Amino acid sequence: MSNYVIHHQKGVDFYYKTWHTIGENMIIYMHSNGGSIVCSERVYPIKKGVLCFVGAKKHHYTMPDAPKNYDRSKVFISSDELHKLSSLFPVESKLGKIFTPDSLVYAQLEEKDAAIAEVLLDEIASSVVDEKYFSVILMSCYIRLLTLIDKSSAGSVAPSQNFISRAIEYINGNITENISIDDICAAVHTSKYYFCRQFKKATGLTVAN
Repeated sequence: MSNYVIHHQKGVDFYYKTWHTIGENMIIYMHSNGGSIVCSERVYPIKKGVLCFVGAKKHHYTMPDAPKNYDRSKVFISSDELHKLSSLFPVESKLGKIFTPDSLVYAQLEEKDAAIAEVLLDEIASSVVDEKYFSVILMSCYIRLLTLIDKSSAGSVAPSQNFISRAIEYINGNITENISIDDICAAVHTSKYYFCRQFKKATGLTVAN
């Protein structure tokens, strides 16, 4: 990919509400609020200060509340570069294990860390024309951005194994209420498609039963 960074990309995403993979590993930073990032297992909120790693093979889509005002920055990492980065991490570090082409890692940064992320993105964007030092600056910023994600991450996309149990507890606890499948999925932080499929697999019933 020729562009390593797309800084402050504003407007409707080409893949809005469309399942896709991007073919390159990507770090994405949210400058705007409202909406969701959806993958097969989970739904995450779009919020200012969110920093995500999206693997090259991870099916996902974004669904901002105001698509025309959606503002984000993207930094792309080839799988070869990601492998090189992983080799720099200590053996005991989980960094090399969670940032893979098949993962999505979501982090809501604290204000001071969000400010650092924005400085790093500005540095990458302003260094594109400096061929002599760009690759070094880029690798340095990759590591710092991935470290920020790891520091504040809510985990990878895999939901806890007991999310079906939590869903059943939620249903039982709200049995007198007029709850919807969307309510249940929001309560256990799981996408509707994945939840319905796994609920049927685990219980033999559809959610409507």
